[in-house]
Amino acid sequence: MIIGLLTMFLLCGGAWWILGPVIPAKTLFDLRGATQADVRRVLGDPTEIREPEVWIYKRQGNPGWVEIAFDASGRVWSINDEQVDPVTFGSGSWDPGVNDAARVR
Repeated sequence: MIIGLLTMFLLCGGAWWILGPVIPAKTLFDLRGATQADVRRVLGDPTEIREPEVWIYKRQGNPGWVEIAFDASGRVWSINDEQVDPVTFGSGSWDPGVNDAARVR
């Protein structure tokens, strides 16, 4: 019985790791307008930097990614949350001027 429960726990955890968000939507929501230093403090070093203004975050084994773009003053301008299942986990994508309150769960 314990082995069965452990197996089920590992399968659920593996599914979340692969299909879950790279970064939870609530965390991305809280980063709106943050500085590059704030983003690095919360999320750590980006997986990839495309130009100084666009940081990419990925999680090994997960096909999704998050792009965080900064404006000229170094503050978060937009967030592109490309995850496998945004319906289940909520999307952290954000563009200025778009009503995003309904996107975060």
